[in-house]
Amino acid sequence: MLSSPKAELSAWPLKGNVTFYEAANIEREMSQALQRGVVCFDWQAVDKVDSAAVALALQLQRIAVTKKVELVHCHLPQAFLDLADLYGVSHFVTRIE
Repeated sequence: MLSSPKAELSAWPLKGNVTFYEAANIEREMSQALQRGVVCFDWQAVDKVDSAAVALALQLQRIAVTKKVELVHCHLPQAFLDLADLYGVSHFVTRIE
């Protein structure tokens, strides 16, 4: 789930679970945030991820490319990184430490 960022911040913190069960709602919120100019999603407060989180990050990357925006993710959970590596898509997800 997303928590609302302050207007002056460009990073948007996610929290809770990012799994199949939450993916539709989170995708809608993150897409809207991206449309409003958020270019960094902070995963530090995320408790649990599954393959839906990887699919979500890839979908957001597709949106960012069409808008010519450089999207980044920070504090990605190790489980996310492991899944992205397993699926061979980690190079599509831009991340910062």
